[in-house]
Amino acid sequence: METSLRLFVSADLAGSTAFKQQGNNPAEWQKSFRNFYRELPTLIVAHYASDYPPEKRLQGWKLIGDEMVFSTRLTRWDDALIHVQVFRRAVDELRAGLASNLDVKAAAWTAGFPVGNIKIEATETFAEDYIGPSMDIGFRLVKAASPRRMLLSVETAWLLTFPDHKSPPKIFASEGLELKGVAKGKSYPCLWLDNYADGLKTTSTDALLLSEESLRGINRMPCSPAELHTFCTNWLELLGSPFLVPFIEGDSVIGKMPE
Repeated sequence: METSLRLFVSADLAGSTAFKQQGNNPAEWQKSFRNFYRELPTLIVAHYASDYPPEKRLQGWKLIGDEMVFSTRLTRWDDALIHVQVFRRAVDELRAGLASNLDVKAAAWTAGFPVGNIKIEATETFAEDYIGPSMDIGFRLVKAASPRRMLLSVETAWLLTFPDHKSPPKIFASEGLELKGVAKGKSYPCLWLDNYADGLKTTSTDALLLSEESLRGINRMPCSPAELHTFCTNWLELLGSPFLVPFIEGDSVIGKMPE
């Protein structure tokens, strides 16, 4: 089977359960949810450059209740940064139009195939699926994310901080996450992008929280890209299988296949 490295990004509606339960008119929440499912895929397409190959763009992969997962195969070392930027802009624009008591949580992760994870081919009954340790981690990251913090897997952070990037994103680190069954009993690094500070369409709630942090003298410092990249390399190598330093077969920059 041909090897491949795929990026997954997920958007999960926060506050959705309470939103469905309030009020006596189901049409109100149904309209909001239909808009979510329709608008985000459209916004993702709109935020790619017009000449970016359609077959390389993020594509809808799976609907899981109030969550939408998109995926694409990475063919170059710098693909992940392009897709994460597009996804964040789309989510940012979507957030600005949501009902006041709804928001979006997001996360991004990668999974390599068939090394470490497997792809289940589509049948007449079921669509294609992906399973493995990387997928388990990704879905746990989505649940641990918040509207402000877009969580990143260690492999994704490694790709976004690769030394050849001229303008890597600002990634923050917080106390490790306790993800059940993940990382061989160790805490999982909490690496995240700040959707409030980086937002193109910052909401009034976002702005108020950032203003309060400023008044309290809270100065969040992003990680040094070089130091974070080294940390991610060391973390992946220390834990070992099923964790692997990302590689893309045939890529001149990160094409080294593990043993």
